[in-house]
Amino acid sequence: MRASSSDSVTECVKDYECLIEGIEFFLGLQQEIVKQGNIEAIRRHYEQHPEDKLCHIYRPGTREIVLCRRSGIEAIERMAIRLITETPSGHDLSRRRIAEIISERILQVAIDRVTDDEELVQTLKTYRSLIPISVRASALRPDPSGLRPTSP
Repeated sequence: MRASSSDSVTECVKDYECLIEGIEFFLGLQQEIVKQGNIEAIRRHYEQHPEDKLCHIYRPGTREIVLCRRSGIEAIERMAIRLITETPSGHDLSRRRIAEIISERILQVAIDRVTDDEELVQTLKTYRSLIPISVRASALRPDPSGLRPTSP
């Protein structure tokens, strides 16, 4: 059973807020590190929450790492799954690649201060235009072996 459009928007907004909270948490830790002059705050956090180690997304344009909590990364994964499910032939797309694209676009949404829920969802759904045409075209061609093509 497919979720209604308003349910999808609500879930997308919740996931967006979860990601932003995770980023803001680490921004606070980074400020504490600067104040204290050492990395003790982040070390303590990683000892208490090892699941957050190596969790990051990239700043659009510069590709600088932006630290995030595991819950934020999981929110991006949920968005990717939802968007794949809502897209015709979405099962042919790589969940990992769409999650990468969403993570890049979501920071731009925050930078642009998008506040309208529908606009947020529409911006995130533009991931389709970033998938190489050859990958999208392969999803439309039948596979003679009977296997469905997937993106890398």
